[in-house]
Amino acid sequence: MRAVNTSKRGWGASARNCGPKRRGNVIVLSAFLMIVMMAMVALAVDVGYMYTMQAQLQRAVDSAALAGAADLAEGLDQAQAKAKEYLVRNPVGSSTSVISEAFMADAMADFDEDHAEHLQLQAGEWNPETRQFEETESLPSSLRVAMEYPNLPLFFGRVLGKDSFSVRAESTAMFQPRDIMIVLDYSASMNDDSEFSAFGKLGQSEVESNLADIYADLGSPVYGNLGFAPQWAVAQGVPEDIAAQIPHVSVEYQYSSVRVTSTQPLDNVKIEFSNGYQQNFSSSGNSATFSGSGGNAGKQVRKVWVKSWGNTAEFGSNGEYFSFTSSGINDTIKKAIGLDGVAYP
Repeated sequence: MRAVNTSKRGWGASARNCGPKRRGNVIVLSAFLMIVMMAMVALAVDVGYMYTMQAQLQRAVDSAALAGAADLAEGLDQAQAKAKEYLVRNPVGSSTSVISEAFMADAMADFDEDHAEHLQLQAGEWNPETRQFEETESLPSSLRVAMEYPNLPLFFGRVLGKDSFSVRAESTAMFQPRDIMIVLDYSASMNDDSEFSAFGKLGQSEVESNLADIYADLGSPVYGNLGFAPQWAVAQGVPEDIAAQIPHVSVEYQYSSVRVTSTQPLDNVKIEFSNGYQQNFSSSGNSATFSGSGGNAGKQVRKVWVKSWGNTAEFGSNGEYFSFTSSGINDTIKKAIGLDGVAYP
């Protein structure tokens, strides 16, 4: 019995001592894997940063090329300045993208100082057959922008001895010129059908129809307060002054005749015609139409004097004066129809 018990204890001790010792292996493996994972994270961060900078630079040169090409019609210097402005407004590697106009000049100067050697601006033509940019300064229609950032910093690459990297991008933009033809009729024959003087040859309705077509083709613009409905221009005299016995007189200009209206009875109307002759008309009413007779019949009215109430004390023996001469009619008619000096389209 004693021998058997001794044998069992010996067998159990041997079994326990022969098992493999594995405590601490997981820590070693984890440390090794963490190094590998950190290397992968570092690679992902640096590579992602490089692609981001490349995308930002491509966006900047694209916008610069488009903006510069749009200004080529203003000259090459203007186009290049505009392209450079858009490069400044779209910085690479910076979260700041809005630059106040007050600081634009300083920002442009800083950009020239830092990147003058890394920017290339070329004007030329885009060949659609070869799909190549061809540089020329003779009426260019395309602008090529090439830009490089040579020393952008890396984050984790320094561990491997790589401190920085470079990105480069280029873009070409073009504009399509439009052909515009201008026809100048120096004979002035093309406007005869729309002049009031053509009433006798074509008839009033035909001339008014031509004027309506012109008005519609111009987009029915609004200049002054005169509507399209045909009406004669009315030149207004000075305001009425009862104390000085000066009436308010208006003269409706009808080319070869005038209709004179006064707030007081008319005494005399004197008219000078395009042939240089003058004619006096007496009237006792407040309004009347006057035109030349005899050799003055059908002649254009150039000057009108209106004597009414006591206005001779203010304006002289002939009364208030209205000018429809070649030198004064433009100003008189502009005031009559309320034109405000807007340039004709």
